[in-house]
Amino acid sequence: MLRLYSHRAARRAIECEASFIQATAKKYGVPASWIRGILLKEMTELNAMDLLADLAVRFYYFRYRLYGRLPGTKGQILGKSDSSTGWGQIYAFCAIDSLNYATDRRIARYEDFGLNPGHRLIRNSPDDRWMIWKRLNKDRHFNIEMCALTLRSCAEERTGRQAAPDFSPEEIKQTFTRYNGTVPQINAYAEKAYQYYQYYQEQTAKQL
Repeated sequence: MLRLYSHRAARRAIECEASFIQATAKKYGVPASWIRGILLKEMTELNAMDLLADLAVRFYYFRYRLYGRLPGTKGQILGKSDSSTGWGQIYAFCAIDSLNYATDRRIARYEDFGLNPGHRLIRNSPDDRWMIWKRLNKDRHFNIEMCALTLRSCAEERTGRQAAPDFSPEEIKQTFTRYNGTVPQINAYAEKAYQYYQYYQEQTAKQL
């Protein structure tokens, strides 16, 4: 399957957002090399099937807005209520969980993202999912911030403590595993993402 980003193109794109990633890392207490490593892993695996999945989500909510009710998905190619999207390949329901996690712990506020502070986001609400999915799909900075918040949430869930530069390789891999899914053991995704994390750690060390 033809990739949308080569490794070289992905690294260049991430470098163009270096200052924003660094600011986001500082803002949310997540090592910048974690964010960069995950972005490089996700971006270099993007392909035409991801674009088709995004199209399916758009078609699903087009029908939802047209008919005022949730469309069925059984047997329909273009019937998908959520998809991993953007540079960080984040699902809307995951971003909603991360936003609620951040607001509950006063790491961030809804209004920081232009969201209504009087309405708590609900992961199963089609209106909330569609609103957040569109942001994830179109707003690169929002997507990067949700990547950071999701990593922070994953770190706490898997290790019981906040993300920090002194995490052991095991703790980082556990965090990366949780970013990718719910399996308890460290998976191949995490091993590869950890290699990319190490690459960015080495690049940072060279600049010092």
